Amino acid sequence: MDLSRQIYVVLTVLLVILLGRCQSGQTADNVLDNEGVNSEYAEGRDLAAKYCEACHAKGGGRMRVAPPLQAVRNHYLETFPDEEDFIYAMVDFVRHPTREKSVMPGAVEKFGLMSALSYSEDKIEAIAKYMYHVDESDGEGKGKGKRQHKQKHKDQQPSEEIVAFAMQTKKALGQQLMQAIEREGAAGAVDFCHIEAIPITDSMSEHLGVSVRRVSDKPRNPDNAATNEEHKILKRMHRQMERHGEAFAYSDKELGRHYIPITTNAMCLQCHGKPDEHINTQTFDVINARYPNDLAIGYDVDQIRGMFVVEE
Repeated sequence: MDLSRQIYVVLTVLLVILLGRCQSGQTADNVLDNEGVNSEYAEGRDLAAKYCEACHAKGGGRMRVAPPLQAVRNHYLETFPDEEDFIYAMVDFVRHPTREKSVMPGAVEKFGLMSALSYSEDKIEAIAKYMYHVDESDGEGKGKGKRQHKQKHKDQQPSEEIVAFAMQTKKALGQQLMQAIEREGAAGAVDFCHIEAIPITDSMSEHLGVSVRRVSDKPRNPDNAATNEEHKILKRMHRQMERHGEAFAYSDKELGRHYIPITTNAMCLQCHGKPDEHINTQTFDVINARYPNDLAIGYDVDQIRGMFVVEE
């Protein structure tokens, strides 16, 4: 057989193999193992079984020591629907767990905070990638190696008009806050916010014809405390700031709600920074007197202080 004939035969065989795989759904990127899991995620599945399931297995009843992996997966997907954010957040938490980073505060309350694990970042990333793509819940489609979940809310940018509503509210608050600081210093600004901040926000809502609120995961005024759903969005913004140096506005257009991040600057630190470093003694005394349960200190510049919630 001459060389050209050999090449023709080899190419024909390869074409038949590739066509067969395509027809059976097994492309080069979608080959399933004998347990029905895409081979790309098999390493993560095996690592999860080896390192995670002793504590995070299904079942367990009253003897359970941690939530099952499927529950962990569901909570992370709700908070971090983007794959890169999901993996980054999971790796960060497993290696350096804190209550603030947790997306399952109820589980932390019930089981306690997990210990930091010294597994390599590559191994944790493989587990996180497997968890992101493979749904191990019971029922149809189990373990097909495909991305089973539907991103209920895609990351969508709010319109310029919606952002403008938030910025006009920020401007109205900022202008009067600056006047209070010029008149009475930072301590006077605390009193101003205590009395005027929420009424000003409410008046802007009426003026603009939409609901505008300021919320925070570390509120000073309890009336500005974020809801559970808003906590998830703020966690996403914190991660974006850590990874990209900025946080992105987000729209849940099904509910008509829009979330615009509020970041700290040098002026904010006079009341929201670190005591004795940014906050003087007089101001700190006023904060403690007006807000005995204050959580809104310890910030540095370019951190997420909270967000505007604009509701149509």
